[in-house]
Amino acid sequence: GGVRVKPAKGRDWAKAYPAQGLKTGDVVQTEPNSGAEITFLTGNVVRVRPDSVVLISEAEAAVAEEATAWRVESGHVNFELKKDTDIVTATARTRAAANSAGNINVTADGGTGVKIFRGSAQVTTNQGDTVNLKDNQAVLVDARGKAGSRIELPPTPTPIGPPGGTALPYVPPPQATARLHWEPVPGAKTYHVAMDYNVQQANLLLSAALDQPGVAASTHELPGLDPGSYFWRVAGVNQEGIEGELSKFSL
Repeated sequence: GGVRVKPAKGRDWAKAYPAQGLKTGDVVQTEPNSGAEITFLTGNVVRVRPDSVVLISEAEAAVAEEATAWRVESGHVNFELKKDTDIVTATARTRAAANSAGNINVTADGGTGVKIFRGSAQVTTNQGDTVNLKDNQAVLVDARGKAGSRIELPPTPTPIGPPGGTALPYVPPPQATARLHWEPVPGAKTYHVAMDYNVQQANLLLSAALDQPGVAASTHELPGLDPGSYFWRVAGVNQEGIEGELSKFSL
């Protein structure tokens, strides 16, 4: 999709290209329905979701010799870490431990949402609040920098069917051509089902083929799919409407 980079010592945005090198102070911006993956030399991976801005920040990078640091200016990012890292927003600093995975979200009103799917993190807010998170926990920090209570996230669902790589017979519409099925998880009030056309889009969580929230059961019927390959994921959503981790994609 549409991804742009603004270099640290420049004012102009330029179209990004695959395998482009980034330097401290560069800014990455994704347009709607677009995504980017940033891989740091430490092995840390950041997946920049649609309509988001991420800054590779020189000041933050100096926090610790082993740390990779970056700042989320707006939007959503998912991360998978090999090394400890500091993730900064306008209202909070998240110190995420090595081998952790999670999500950072800058809300429309300027607050920060932090989710840890695996591993641990310490969130320190502008008002001096400190919240420690572990597996499947989250916290919301408001625009003033005040942290809310820890939130328990549903565990990651496991896709069951169709089995990965299954070739389904074509059934003309309006009959269903596929029935997705996954293991129900505790704490999930509903489920969010997402689908993409290729593995690159699936890895970036773009949901280009299907983006279906509010599924009440642990199954979902897909009517009249066009012939082709599809990659799908599912996440549990708790009573408060907060989503857990999307599962690994199934073909």
